[in-house]
Amino acid sequence: MLSPYPLTEADDLSYQFTTSQHVKYHIFFIDYSYMFADYPLIAGNIYSVNIDVVEGDSNAAISDERPGVTIVEVFKRF
Repeated sequence: MLSPYPLTEADDLSYQFTTSQHVKYHIFFIDYSYMFADYPLIAGNIYSVNIDVVEGDSNAAISDERPGVTIVEVFKRF
């Protein structure tokens, strides 16, 4: 079983990790509760997720499965 890359938690809605190929990812959530003000029962649970490569070439690590495992770990923590 593959293990996730070490995660850095910038705040409650933001995470970063760097792969062994030196590709740095930034994963962050944006609160969209304001768009659901008419639905207060679900409004507090609506987020957008963004996954950005902020450094390095993501194509260089195309066969690396650990970024996917790491992103799943981010969702578990969130």
